[in-house]
Amino acid sequence: MKDQSYNYSTFSPHPKEFEDFAKDAPKATERAPSVPLEDLDTGAMVAMKDLWKTDVALIEFGSFT
Repeated sequence: MKDQSYNYSTFSPHPKEFEDFAKDAPKATERAPSVPLEDLDTGAMVAMKDLWKTDVALIEFGSFT
């Protein structure tokens, strides 16, 4: 059964949502806040800040479904 809470049949955000995102989101070249991430190879939880210690980390947000 398809998870209906993930995909929208119609995406109609309020314009204020875009304004808030544009105002509050990290800007290009700014470090994003540390968040917990799942290592897809091991299933272990990793803190984003731990990835910064060794290299540049890039997060891509979006849906490919």
